[in-house]
Amino acid sequence: MFACLLLIAACMHATNAELVMVYSLQRHGARNVLPKGALLTETDLIGGPTLLPEGQRQTYNAGAAFRARYLSNTTCSATGTCLNGSDASGGVSSGGKYGVVGQPGVGFGNFDVYVRSSALDRTLMSGVCFFNGVFPPDPAAPAANPAAYLPTGAQVVPVYTQSDQNDIIIRAYTKCPAYQDALEGWFGSAEFQSQANASAGLRAQIQDLAYWLEVRKMQPALTHNLLAGPLLADLLGSMSDAVEAAGNGSQLYYKLVSLSGHYNTQLGLLAALGLEAGAGPAAAAFVWYRPSLPKLAAVLAFELHYAPATAGSGGSSNSSDSRMYVVRAVAQDGPSASYVTVPLPCASAAAAAALAAAVNAATPAANATAAAANAAAAVGACTLDDFVALAAPQSMPEAADWCSACGNNDVAACRIVSLQSEEGEGGDGDGEAWKIAVSVVVTFVGALALAVCGVCVWSRYTAGRQQQQGGAGGAGSSSSFLPGGKAAAAPAPGCFEGVGGGGGKGGRGEGMDAELTPAPFRYSSAAAHQI
Repeated sequence: MFACLLLIAACMHATNAELVMVYSLQRHGARNVLPKGALLTETDLIGGPTLLPEGQRQTYNAGAAFRARYLSNTTCSATGTCLNGSDASGGVSSGGKYGVVGQPGVGFGNFDVYVRSSALDRTLMSGVCFFNGVFPPDPAAPAANPAAYLPTGAQVVPVYTQSDQNDIIIRAYTKCPAYQDALEGWFGSAEFQSQANASAGLRAQIQDLAYWLEVRKMQPALTHNLLAGPLLADLLGSMSDAVEAAGNGSQLYYKLVSLSGHYNTQLGLLAALGLEAGAGPAAAAFVWYRPSLPKLAAVLAFELHYAPATAGSGGSSNSSDSRMYVVRAVAQDGPSASYVTVPLPCASAAAAAALAAAVNAATPAANATAAAANAAAAVGACTLDDFVALAAPQSMPEAADWCSACGNNDVAACRIVSLQSEEGEGGDGDGEAWKIAVSVVVTFVGALALAVCGVCVWSRYTAGRQQQQGGAGGAGSSSSFLPGGKAAAAPAPGCFEGVGGGGGKGGRGEGMDAELTPAPFRYSSAAAHQI
C-alpha cells in the first residue's frame, strides 16, 4: 500500500501549493476526578468520569483555534494551511460549513470529515465540543432553510466510537500486557529508583514529579510501537486514500480525520515515531518533553502538504516530478497556545525548504517577518517518502500483529486470531465448520445456526486451553520486547507507583486486576483534573 502511495504522489501534476489533508489527535478537556493505578488502569464505571463544563469550553476553544488555522480563509492563508472543502461534483469548494452538500456555504460533510473517539464520556463529549468550535453555529442559516438546520443554526458533526474492549487505535495503552510487563520492570530500574529517592522530601512539588513519571512511562524503550502500531497504520492509510483521491482530481475523500483521545495516545504515537527528549536538542526543547504532559484539550495534528520541490530536492524519489508531498506534525499545548512544529526524526532541509517556499508563494503579501516565521515553522517537516520510511515499519496494519506483539487474547479481533490459530494447529475439522458458519446467510435461522456453531467451536477451544494450562503447570511466557526475552521484574516499592495515566481494563487476566500498593501521597483535587 505504501509503495502505491508514493507512486501516486509522484504522478500528480497540480499547479498550486495545497494542504491535502489533516489528521488530528486531541486530548480531552477537564473532567471529574478519576482514581488510577500505576499500570494505567482505572475503574469500570460505564463511560468513566464526565467532562466538566470547564472541559467543554476548553475543547470548544481548541476547535475554534483549529478552525482559524485550517478552515477560516481570513486567517489560514497567512500560514498556508487552508484546507479546501468539496462541492457536490467533487470539485473544490470555499465553503467552511459542515452539512449537506449543495447547501449555501457548505464545503464539508460526512464524506470528507471522519471523527472518532474512545468510548468514554470525557472523550466523546470533547469530540462534540471540539467540532462545535471547528464548525460553529450559523444563526442565520435556519431562516434561509429551516428544514436543513437546528433552530440554533448548529452544525452537528457525528462522533463515532466502538466498545472500549476492542479499541486498539486510541486506547491500545490499556490493553497491552507486553507494555505493562515492561512498565513493571522499569519500576525496578535504576532510573526510577533514583528519582524516587531524590524526590522523597519533595511532596510540595508533586505536580512536577507526576509529570516526570507520566512522560517517562511513555518512553520508546518501554512502549516501542505497542501503543500506536494500529494508529500509525490508520494514519498512513488515511494519507494513502487522500493521495489516491487527489491524484484522480477529486475532493471527495476524508481530508479532515480526527481522533478524540488521551495524552497517553498522543505520547504513545510520538514514541512509536522515535521522538523523545533524548532524540536531540530539538526534541528536548519540545514542550511535552520538558517534561510536562500535554495540557487539557491539547492537539497533535499531521498535515499532508503538496508543494513545489525546491532546487536540489529532486521532487519525489520515484520521479523527476518538480513537486513533492511534505508531512508536518504540529502541536497546540492547550487552547490558548500557538501551534508549534513537532521535530520529526525524519525531518530534512529539502522538506522544510519546499514547504516554506510553497507557503510564502501562496501569501505574496506577507512581509519579511511573516516569511521568516513560515520558514521557521517548516523546520521539522519530512518528505512523504521519508515519513513513510519512518512510520511504515512501526505500523501494524493487521490486528493479528498487535495481538501477537502485546500478548492480548481478550480483544475481539485477538480472540478470532487465537481461534484460527488453535483450529489450524488442531486439524480436527473445526476450521471447516467455522468457515461454513460464517458463510451462513444471516436470516433469523441463519443467525441461530451461526450462534450454535460458534458455541460448539468455542467450547472445544476452551476445553483445549484448559488442558494446555493444566499440562503446563501455569507457566507464563515472557514478552519479546524485554531484553533477552526475560520476564519483567516485580515492581519495587516506590514513592509514586500508584500514580497513573488515564486507562481502562486491560487484557491481563485475574492476577493483574488488583492495583499496586497505593502511593504514600495523592494528587490534590486540582491536579487530579490534569491527568
